[in-house]
Amino acid sequence: MKIKKLPNILALHLKRFKYQEDLRKYIKLTYRVAFPFELRLFNTVDEVDDPDRLYELFGIVVHIGRYDPSMSVAMCLLMAPRIQWSSSWTLRRSC
Repeated sequence: MKIKKLPNILALHLKRFKYQEDLRKYIKLTYRVAFPFELRLFNTVDEVDDPDRLYELFGIVVHIGRYDPSMSVAMCLLMAPRIQWSSSWTLRRSC
């Protein structure tokens, strides 16, 4: 797969659940996922504008719980104080 046009903002969604046939239900994959603070895409077509574009990590949404409605925590990486947010609270802390 090749990308024809790079987006201004790149949003990635990692699905951390897998259907387990013998249990007939989804199970959460609990292994750790490491991700970079900077990302460059190399699977672009040759004619793409700005092929060396570097994306910087801005925020992360972490789902806590199973696949049913549980709780999600969003963390924004800003130059100012970091902000952590969930559906029930907001916390500001310094970098």
